Amino acid sequence: MTHGSKSHREHGSIGSATTPSRVYPGLKMAGQMGNVRMTVKNQTMLKLRLAGAS
Repeated sequence: MTHGSKSHREHGSIGSATTPSRVYPGLKMAGQMGNVRMTVKNQTMLKLRLAGAS
């Protein structure tokens, strides 16, 4: 998207016609998902390398 548009993902047509008459679960939709800090716990350290040490 260019020309000053602030919207990059838009919905368009999100659902089918009369037959299912619903939006299927898991449909990709607009919005940010991710970019969240995540802490990983209970990791095992195998080796520690110090800079300049031999």
